[in-house]
Amino acid sequence: MLNGIDRFAHVAATPVLLNLALIGAVLGYAVPAQQRLCRGIGVAIAGFLQWLWLLIACARDGVAITW
Repeated sequence: MLNGIDRFAHVAATPVLLNLALIGAVLGYAVPAQQRLCRGIGVAIAGFLQWLWLLIACARDGVAITW
């Protein structure tokens, strides 16, 4: 939707949030046996951050996201 109204930067920046969340998950390994769990949580957090980022960007540009 944002690309349709010539707002490309917000959409292009979302992979940065994925990378930051995964780096945070890698650095947050408390126990080596829990590495898979930490990576899974990192991906889930990244997905939430990407959704929230685009939701705010859509609201700021006047694009309504409804069910």
